[in-house]
Amino acid sequence: VTGVQTCALPISLSKLVYLLRGSGRLEDIPAYLNSAEEENPRAANHAGLAFCRGLYYKYIHDSVEAIKYLNLARKDGTWGCAALEHLIEIYLDADNILSEDDLNANSNLSEEEEPKFNTSTNGKMENLKVAQALLNELSQINSDTRKQTVLNNLFLLATRNRGNVNTA
Repeated sequence: VTGVQTCALPISLSKLVYLLRGSGRLEDIPAYLNSAEEENPRAANHAGLAFCRGLYYKYIHDSVEAIKYLNLARKDGTWGCAALEHLIEIYLDADNILSEDDLNANSNLSEEEEPKFNTSTNGKMENLKVAQALLNELSQINSDTRKQTVLNNLFLLATRNRGNVNTA
């Protein structure tokens, strides 16, 4: 990576986020995200930049922020499938632990824009319901059946139902 200007386009920026994560340099990502936003004032509303920010927050295990930004990219034709896949992975991740304060910090957002992430026992069931809804949405727009099969099987495993686990 030679400079910030080489990754101004969201596609390049998303590849850079994957690359920096793979090389263990997550701390470098915010500088590139901020630089891309500064280069283009309209970039703040771009679904590609929202996707990249959501990806970054997912990688640093900030699920609330990741969900916020990935939901902004979710309805976009270019970024929607990838954003949905990452949202499903977040909701199915059993290791995500959020405090009630974290959830209340984003309570000013409408529920249509951002499904709430919940870690209580009932909340885990709610997370599975949200994941199922996202899987249904993904099945309507995604043509990659392998990735969808993997996500469906992860969902079945997350239910911890013996029949579902055997099916997966």
